[in-house]
Order: sequence, then structure tokens, then C-alpha cells
Amino acid sequence: MTAGLEVVDRGSGTPVVLVHGVGGSAATSFASALPALARHHRVLAVDLPGSGPGAMPPEPAGGWTADRVADAIATAVRSRVDVPVLMLGHSLGASLAARTAVRHPGLASGVVLAAASLERDARSLLTTRLWRRLLEVDRTALGQYLVMTTSSPSWLNQLREQDLDDLAGLAADLVPDGTALQLDLAEQSDLAADLALLDVPVTVVLGDEDPLAHVDPWRRATARAGLESLVWSGGHDVLAHHPHELAALVRRLAAPTATDQITDPLRRIP
Repeated sequence: MTAGLEVVDRGSGTPVVLVHGVGGSAATSFASALPALARHHRVLAVDLPGSGPGAMPPEPAGGWTADRVADAIATAVRSRVDVPVLMLGHSLGASLAARTAVRHPGLASGVVLAAASLERDARSLLTTRLWRRLLEVDRTALGQYLVMTTSSPSWLNQLREQDLDDLAGLAADLVPDGTALQLDLAEQSDLAADLALLDVPVTVVLGDEDPLAHVDPWRRATARAGLESLVWSGGHDVLAHHPHELAALVRRLAAPTATDQITDPLRRIP
């Protein structure tokens, strides 16, 4: 039996499942988006193991892996709402949302991949290794690193030095107990392989100043039928800056009409 995950459950209507990334939580990663989404949808925001207000869920036999987390997400969804649902993941959560949809056919009507790295490259590997090291030795430096890598340069440049220090301190304080485990999951992810297996519409949302999830690999994914990619202003935290645009996108994808069907893959990547 798969261990249970905590879920933030808000609103009513067509169900949407949110999955956060490394070092986040359902409440913090989707703080700005949850109210807008819950106006029209039943929103299930899943806490990955080690995130959220509760204790770490019991570890399943063999330990937590990407596949076991995907199975736990599917169990949490099916115990609360009828399927299919729209799956939306941010960063690592995008990979886990895709893995969940692949492992559980019929669960997802579509998948939204936000700030998602299509390929695991040298930069991604160095990023997770540095994150892990700072987690072990210097939480203050980790907070500064997280602010630097998740925020867009143009937004950071508007802040005062004291604002930067306060933001880094808040980021350090919010790092959940399960971050090391979530970094392990990130190193297991293979989004490109799962993308090839998905048989539902996929929408990609990227930040134009995201240093972690780059646009170019997605340009090379144009052969996949039914792939739509959108580039919004922002960094890795692109969803936090566009809650209303995200709500409008989810409404379109959760209840598409004939005029919403994708006809031009990657049409909005410049």
C-alpha cells in the first residue's frame, strides 16, 4: 500500500491537481494561484513527502522513488474526486505530474508543465548538487541561492538591499524537511521520456528569464503532436507572477471548446 500524501483542498467545480517543486509546498508554491483557481475549480494541491504542515508520511516499502510518489499522487486524487483531472506541475512537480499521468492512464485529461526542464543536463546536475551542499552546511547561503535562481533578474533589480536580505531569510526559513528527498527525486526525473509516452494534451509554461528551465529544448520538442508552449515574463517562479493568467489558462484547458484546440505547436514561443 502506498503511503498517503497531504493535500490542500479548495473550491468546487472541474478538478485541477497541483504538484509543487523541490523545496516548496502546496501552500507556499501556489499561494498566489490558489485563490484565483479555486473560484472556478476544485483544486487539489499535493504536498510532496516532507513538505506541508504535517510530519513526513510513512515511507513505502523500498523507499520513496519518483514512481512511488506518482502512485501516491494518483491515490490521493482518486480518493477525493472523479477522474479525469487536469494535472499541473511546477518544476520537479511537472515531471511528477507527467509521470503520474503516464503510470495511471485515464487519470489526466491534460497536463500543464510549468518551469519544467525538458532535459537533465550538466547545469541541472550542478544545480541540485550545490543546493544539496548548501542545505547541509549553510541555510543562509541557501536562501540567497534560491532567491537568485528562482526570481527573474528584472524583478530582483527592483528591490532594495534590505528587501533582498529579507527575501533570502524567508526562503531559508521555508525550506521543508523533505528537501533532500525531493532533490533525489529531481535527479531521477526523465521528463523527455515521459513526454513521449503521454497521450493527452500537454501545455508548457516557461518564464522568459528562467535560468533553470530553458526554452530551446522545448523548441526541439515540436514533433510531439498536441504540444502548446507559452512564454510568460518571469523567472522560475513564473506562476507566482501570473495567477490570473494561469487561472484563465486552466479554465480553457479544463473545459476546452472547439476554438481552443491547438493547431500550431509552440505558436507562442518567439
